[in-house]
Amino acid sequence: MDWKYQIELLRILLPELKAWQQRPLEALYPFVWLDATHYKIKHDGHYINKAIYTVLGLTTDGHKELLGLYMSETEGAHHWLSVLTYITVVYKIF
Repeated sequence: MDWKYQIELLRILLPELKAWQQRPLEALYPFVWLDATHYKIKHDGHYINKAIYTVLGLTTDGHKELLGLYMSETEGAHHWLSVLTYITVVYKIF
C-alpha cells in the first residue's frame, strides 16, 4: 500500500476513531461478552502473533454495542485485568 494513501486514510479515519472513543456509553449493560482472537501480523518483514481483545455489551433495549478493542502480544489473565480495569475506570460500566 502506498504510504501517501496510508497517510490520507489516517487523516480521514482518525477523527472518526477519536469521536467513537469519546462517545457516551449506556449507564448499564446487563450482559458483557469478552473474547480474544489471535492473528498473525506482518511486522518488519516477518510475522508476529497478536491477540485482539473484544469487549461487547448488550444494552437494556437489546442492542449489542462494541465497547472496545485492545491489542496485546498474547492472551492472558494479566492483560484481561488491565482491559477490565481500563473499562471500569474510564467508562464506569462495572
